[in-house]
Amino acid sequence: MATQSPFMTHRAKVLGHYSTAYWLRDVVMALHSGGTHPVGLSRLTTTDEAHFTAFKQMVDHYRRVGENDPALHALVSDIEARFEEERSAQERSDRLYAWNAEARGHLRTLGRPSDVVDDRYDWFEERFDLGRTPVEAVTEFAALE
Repeated sequence: MATQSPFMTHRAKVLGHYSTAYWLRDVVMALHSGGTHPVGLSRLTTTDEAHFTAFKQMVDHYRRVGENDPALHALVSDIEARFEEERSAQERSDRLYAWNAEARGHLRTLGRPSDVVDDRYDWFEERFDLGRTPVEAVTEFAALE
């Protein structure tokens, strides 16, 4: 019976939402990319045993099998999708940050406290998601008071 690929076995660790998982993603991408995605190894000194075992098993397996593992390719595809999701989320966050700053500025020009954007963050974020401009959102908010 063939053993399961460590790229499948440790998939959840690699795709986790914590710093060691980010590092493991970089390791997998470095293995796959042939050197175009470098990864630092200083993290090995602080990695817990479970994640070090995942690292070691994936590297050992790669040394034996190389690129000829469909589980590696599937994991790389999942990592690339995660990178794209993270990039999109960061772009949205950046746009929302700028939108909120503009809304705060407009509130100040109306003589209103600008911290209402933070106090009612969900309300303002909903207006952002609806495609309202900051001026439209502030005007709508002012009408509610």
